[in-house]
Amino acid sequence: MLATREPRVTHSSAVEPYQAAILDQMPRVLSRMDRERYSPTSGCCDRTFWAWKFTDFPGARFQEAVCVLSFVYTTEFAGNSYHRNRNLLDWIHMALQYWTSLQHADGSFDEAYPNERSLAATAFTAFYVGEALHFLGEDLASETRNALKVLTPELRSKIYESGFFDEQYYENAHGDMISDRNDLLADYIRASKSDPGRDPGPLFSTRYYLDTHEDVRNIHPFVHYVEYGMHEGRAAFSPEKVNAFLEGAGDVELDSLLDIVPRGRPINVLYWDDGVERNTYVEDNGYKTSRFGIKGTAKIINDWSGGYRLEVETRNARSRNLDQIDDDNADDSLGSLATRQSYMFLTNKEYGELRWGYNESPKDNINKDTHVAGLIVDTMHQDFFFNNDFFIRVNTAPPTSKASASDVAAPSA
Repeated sequence: MLATREPRVTHSSAVEPYQAAILDQMPRVLSRMDRERYSPTSGCCDRTFWAWKFTDFPGARFQEAVCVLSFVYTTEFAGNSYHRNRNLLDWIHMALQYWTSLQHADGSFDEAYPNERSLAATAFTAFYVGEALHFLGEDLASETRNALKVLTPELRSKIYESGFFDEQYYENAHGDMISDRNDLLADYIRASKSDPGRDPGPLFSTRYYLDTHEDVRNIHPFVHYVEYGMHEGRAAFSPEKVNAFLEGAGDVELDSLLDIVPRGRPINVLYWDDGVERNTYVEDNGYKTSRFGIKGTAKIINDWSGGYRLEVETRNARSRNLDQIDDDNADDSLGSLATRQSYMFLTNKEYGELRWGYNESPKDNINKDTHVAGLIVDTMHQDFFFNNDFFIRVNTAPPTSKASASDVAAPSA
């Protein structure tokens, strides 16, 4: 005869003998958790680690508290003021996500000392987390589901196809700290959750991605980039890292422009033959300029946050000012400064973002003339303005000189 599991009973009669004791201990259970959303140990239930600093590593078994928290959240009984409490649900999600950050690449957890890979911690935390997930059911947020996902074969394939995970780079950069040399990708995913200084390769910065994209919090930053950020055109590393990478790079043979230009980004390809030099140059929107700015964001309540963004641009260092001599704007003066964006915003995960103030112009993100019906003026200058600084040279002219009107012969009849 096959054994079957009895359906779970959650009505008040089942918990009546224990409800007073459960409610009495709830403040104590919650006090063990770091409930500050933006703390680096957010969701940790080991108070001796995150608050008192008596230990130098978090014990995984303290995360078993999510079981009773989930039970109290989903079960209605007399005196239970925690039932369907939105704040409690947020704390449960934080605790579950922190539990995932403690897991080793082989699936194990620590209890008594770092890298212990305890059988008890692994078995018991998995059981109680499983019970918590059973209680929560559809109340489990999608971002928490993402955090609980493992490296599936499909995700591994996406990561390796992207080319952003470089095993040789990772091993050379973090060799002394790697705990699982048989699976370097899993080691990086696990370790970088608590150590954002670890990078998977030279062209992705874990810390930069987290600092730059504030909406990426409940999914691993590298997984987010491969799954979404790459296709959204999000920056993956700082300009300083690009410069350092290029300094150590040699000449590379390219098969097409797609080898160096991200898909979906508007560009202009300039070709010239001025009698002295024949060359091709790739530039971005002629209105793109050097810029800098600040952005501040603060949580208001639940899923609502707000803030302010200010962005300033220079007037002179524009790609449309390129010519044969100055092909990188390196010597351009900054010129006058202008406000590009200055606005306040209100953001909600469900409803999106509301901005008021001075936002960027539509011309800042397009690359081709767009005629607006009923208007005389185009939304951008004509195409020839993209290379209006290129000039004619005669064959005998020095490479750095421009031809005067007298140097250019009139065409023969």
